[in-house]
Amino acid sequence: MNTKDTELATLDDVLAESWRLLAKGTTDRRHSFHHPVVSTHGVDGTPKSRVVILRSIDAEAGSIRFHTDIRSGKWRELTVNPRISLCFYDENDRTQIRLVGEASLHTSDEISAAAWKAAQRMSRVIYGIEPGPGVKIAVADQFTLSEEESYVASGQANFGVVLVKVMQLEWLFLRQARNRRAVFNFESNERSWLVP
Repeated sequence: MNTKDTELATLDDVLAESWRLLAKGTTDRRHSFHHPVVSTHGVDGTPKSRVVILRSIDAEAGSIRFHTDIRSGKWRELTVNPRISLCFYDENDRTQIRLVGEASLHTSDEISAAAWKAAQRMSRVIYGIEPGPGVKIAVADQFTLSEEESYVASGQANFGVVLVKVMQLEWLFLRQARNRRAVFNFESNERSWLVP
């Protein structure tokens, strides 16, 4: 029997391990859970996916947080439809976690001010980029990105926090014949093993 089979014998074990791995993604920049793929509903009706940086999790509240430029496509998309999914995969551990939730958007409020203050300077620099993310330009370097303090400070107006209230967590562990899968629905308070 695999060690993981023994450690994750119950659904409670699986849920605790899932939140532990998500927490590791906030503290270990080299861990693959630090860079989840986020999917939103495009304003044109198509799905949109991109990688973000996981900033924090709160297992007790069932929430996760990442940051984005409020001029970005994902911010506009979440303004129209706050439903969101995130996919995490750790190749070494062969574990995938998929989250489905609802986003609340924060800019120019206490939540975004605290996150801005806690952010490293190198992270703040990108929010001052002009023009904003996704704007068409004639040549590849036709934008301004400066590390001057006044320029970096001006980026706070473009800084947004996305808080995701997790409504469903699905865990998948891949180990050939020992594959395991489980789902947790926090809205209906239901949980179950699934066929992998």
